[in-house]
Amino acid sequence: MELFKERRVLSVSALTALVRGVLEENFDQVWVEGEISNLASPQSEHYY
Repeated sequence: MELFKERRVLSVSALTALVRGVLEENFDQVWVEGEISNLASPQSEHYY
C-alpha cells in the first residue's frame, strides 16, 4: 500500500483547459437551459 500519493497541482487555467478538452471530445453539441432568479433592474439598465 502506498502511503503517500504524488499530488498533481494544476493552475486554474490548466484545469479549465483540461475540463474543456474532455467536454469538447465527449459532447458534440450541448444546449443548456436554466432560469434567472434575483434579477436586478436598476435605472442604469445594467442587469445583474
